[in-house]
Amino acid sequence: MYLFEMVALRQGLTAAGVKVGIATSVRRGTWDLAQIYPVTEQAPVKLTPEQIALLQLFRGDP
Repeated sequence: MYLFEMVALRQGLTAAGVKVGIATSVRRGTWDLAQIYPVTEQAPVKLTPEQIALLQLFRGDP
């Protein structure tokens, strides 16, 4: 799961000369920094244990 700060994302894309539209590409590093689940050290927000448990319900593991 990823959480982007849209103003900063759009400004970064525009500054890089990327045309923002329906199928805009976002660099891998930007995705990595926006990942909130599975939990990472660089996540832009920290999930509570309850939030993590609820997200784990979507994993599809038997």
